[in-house]
Order: sequence, then C-alpha cells, then structure tokens
Amino acid sequence: MLCTKPPVCRPCAALATRYCPHLTDPVTVRVRKPRTWGVFGGFFTPTPNGGLAPRPDDCLPYGDPRAPWFPASQLVVELIRCTVA
Repeated sequence: MLCTKPPVCRPCAALATRYCPHLTDPVTVRVRKPRTWGVFGGFFTPTPNGGLAPRPDDCLPYGDPRAPWFPASQLVVELIRCTVA
C-alpha cells in the first residue's frame, strides 16, 4: 500500500490529526515494515512550441528516468505487512 502521509508513533498520532488538515477522519493502521518508496506530484511534458504541459498528479518511484519532468510535492511511503488497528 502506498501512502503520502508518513507513519507516526502512537503518542504523536493525536497531535498529528489535530494539526494536519489532510488527516481528517483518519484510519489507524499498524505497519510492521514502512519503506520510503518515491514521491507524489505532477508530470510536465514538453510541448512542440517549447512550453510545458501539466498532466494529472501521480506517484513516481525513486530512480525513475522521468524524474526531471516531475516536480514532487510529497514523500510516498510503502506500507508493508499492515493490519487495521
């Protein structure tokens, strides 16, 4: 499972939900093996007239050769061995 909200420890979870607008109505998931996976952002592709055209937001793994055309806005973490708490 890919996630743009990084894992937090139990003591920090209440504080995180209070201050992060993206964490409204959170679901608690226990993760045994979180792994940094890549980034979230939007592709830009060159146009014939020399400009840049935006494309829909997407996730891009680290090491992808398309990275120069992908301004990142968030970290993506892969959550492995998860259980809903």
